[in-house]
Amino acid sequence: MSPEVYAAFESICRPEAIDGPVLEVGAWPGPDSLLGLPALASIPGKTGINMEAVASDDLITMVVGNANAMDMFADESFGCVLCNATLEHDPRFWLTLAEIRRVTKPGGLV
Repeated sequence: MSPEVYAAFESICRPEAIDGPVLEVGAWPGPDSLLGLPALASIPGKTGINMEAVASDDLITMVVGNANAMDMFADESFGCVLCNATLEHDPRFWLTLAEIRRVTKPGGLV
């Protein structure tokens, strides 16, 4: 991910009072993960979902699944849901958007 995109996500998340865990749709653990943003450093419970099996690390719990149907997560589970460079590859992106809305707490950041 470009430094400019990473900085843009940081500037969006920094002023928010994020209440609760964070989910990244299409996550890959590592330095490019949005879950590693400094603005999210103090927030416990960082989860990534990806269709491919990806190992969790010290920062992120990875879940294998299709974001079109995130049945593994309860309604209103996350205070923030992030997604970058994923929806344009999803042939049924509207289902993912509906799921993002479902799993985000009222007033949460998307």
